[in-house]
Amino acid sequence: MEINQITERILKCAFDVRSALGSELLESAYELTYLKLSECKIGLLLNCNVASLKNGIKRLAN
Repeated sequence: MEINQITERILKCAFDVRSALGSELLESAYELTYLKLSECKIGLLLNCNVASLKNGIKRLAN
């Protein structure tokens, strides 16, 4: 069982942590695709490449 599958069972949502320099639009598209394929309803995208982690948290809904 992969770590993402374990996380989904515990939190009931998709969860991804990244340190991204690129477009948030591409990351959002990736996460929405992942949500649809995994049949999760909620996802969290955490971007660690920001001055304040609070500014790097994005909630996505399927």
